[in-house]
Amino acid sequence: MAGATAEPPDLTPRLATFRPLSRPAQLTLGLFVLALAVYLLALRTNYGYDGQMMYRVTESLAVRQSFQVVDPVWHMNEPYTFYGLAVSLLLLPVFLLGQVLQHDGSRLIVLYEPTITALTVVAVYLLARELGASYVRSLAAALAFAFGTLAWYYSTTVFTEPLVGLAMIGALWSLYRYRRDGHARELLGAGALVALTLLARWDSLLLVIVPFGGYALIQVRGRLLPGTKWIGRLLLFAAPIAAALAVNLAYDWVRYGSLLDAGPRAQGGGAFSTPLLTGLYGLLLSPGASIVMYVPLVLAVAASFPAFLRRWRAEALLITALLVLRLLVYAQWSFWDGREWGPRFLVPVLPLLVLMLIALPADRRIRIGAVVLIGLGVSIQLLGQIVPYDTIVWPQTAPLIVSTLGLHDAAGSSCLCSWVVDRAAATAMDFDPRFSPLVRQVILLRQGTIDPEWQAFWPVLTALLGLAAAGILLLWRTARRLDTEAGAKTWSLRESRMAG
Repeated sequence: MAGATAEPPDLTPRLATFRPLSRPAQLTLGLFVLALAVYLLALRTNYGYDGQMMYRVTESLAVRQSFQVVDPVWHMNEPYTFYGLAVSLLLLPVFLLGQVLQHDGSRLIVLYEPTITALTVVAVYLLARELGASYVRSLAAALAFAFGTLAWYYSTTVFTEPLVGLAMIGALWSLYRYRRDGHARELLGAGALVALTLLARWDSLLLVIVPFGGYALIQVRGRLLPGTKWIGRLLLFAAPIAAALAVNLAYDWVRYGSLLDAGPRAQGGGAFSTPLLTGLYGLLLSPGASIVMYVPLVLAVAASFPAFLRRWRAEALLITALLVLRLLVYAQWSFWDGREWGPRFLVPVLPLLVLMLIALPADRRIRIGAVVLIGLGVSIQLLGQIVPYDTIVWPQTAPLIVSTLGLHDAAGSSCLCSWVVDRAAATAMDFDPRFSPLVRQVILLRQGTIDPEWQAFWPVLTALLGLAAAGILLLWRTARRLDTEAGAKTWSLRESRMAG
């Protein structure tokens, strides 16, 4: 009709595409952002010797399109490093982005490990939910891993262990989803993640692929596929691993001129020379490098294990196999302590161990004990940030050990540049309580010797940690609300079935 006002267009279909995130998705995203923000507070990267060499491969690939590097420290990694390719390849896009944005490829490397570790935190949460844990229990396990274990410290390093940990818990998540849904893509994804651990470290051939291969076989056969279809499904899981194996062998051919003989350089100057019991004591109970000292909440994990085993038997046995294999192998390695803060070689299994907290018994005393242990773990990790091992503890403690114990090599040199003296100082830090890094960190803190960033900006950093604590509280309230709503929906469903 002439003069009539035109009807406004119907925007409902268009607006439907802009629906806000659901609260479960917001909880997941919030957890990732929170963990990443806290990890980035340090704004520093401890390369260590391993990280330096892997970064040099990245730099060489980006600048010279070559795998060759120069090792000015120990000259063991010339002209090729003996480390795996995975970290170097993952650092490559970060390096190139740094060159484009800031004309310096090294500037954005600080983002790499915090991102890897924050993703691992989310993976712990998602796997806990996949196993059927409540929102609150899943969030509690993820937060305990994020801030109550060595994850916080190693988020400021460049090592292979955090990447292996992320790949392992991601692979378990994919395989468990396959058992539920039977989608072939889950097998392929799990195989790709297991393959990533092999690209990161050759030892994953035994420590990761063997246990996960057995678990994958159980999941595939458990679906009762007809005929030989299960073999095809298992090959789908194995295909990425075979590809990674081929890449590793080709890389060895480039480095060593052989597929089977990697040469003495591939041992990194180490050997299986530590007595098994000595190494096991060191990894589990020693004052300077044990998992109990640096991650006390593993005691709560031990209390959770029986219930976890009853509810998720295959997963519990897989995690146990991953831990036991790693202990048996690295307890005999000459550098079993990883030459870092805490038991570095056990870092990959920490996400899976902490996952078992979802089965923590309802006993009030056990719950209180777990909270105390998590609080102690958070305090230890915060201490590791305020008094860093790499820039303060080792540089000040190692000379003290040399002078106190009168260390020297066969030539009479007491210089830490001597491999013998350096190793003897590290051993003293591992086994002598007087020189334990944690003891030294408390002493240095009381003396006012702390990280320069904390010394200069402690009010700001403390305020930011306070904001992070507020963020944790918000996530916790969201998780409780989601659990309440899920419980109400379950109750309504039961009532409707009874009424029917």
